[in-house]
Amino acid sequence: MGEYEVKQINNLLNCDLDSLVKQSKEGGFRFVERLVNDYKSGSNTFNHSGEGLFGVFSKEGVLVAIGGLN
Repeated sequence: MGEYEVKQINNLLNCDLDSLVKQSKEGGFRFVERLVNDYKSGSNTFNHSGEGLFGVFSKEGVLVAIGGLN
């Protein structure tokens, strides 16, 4: 298993999510696509007190997982 780093994501739109969205949809899950759509619409941007959006990045800087806390 490689090295990974968890980082807070301050602007989701600056992340390359195409691969993650594609893989999740192929697996029958649409939550990553919904996360992106909600973020773009402003309905869920994880900017309230105590909230946060986090990504797991490979040592090459590739986003391999994402999750948020509301």
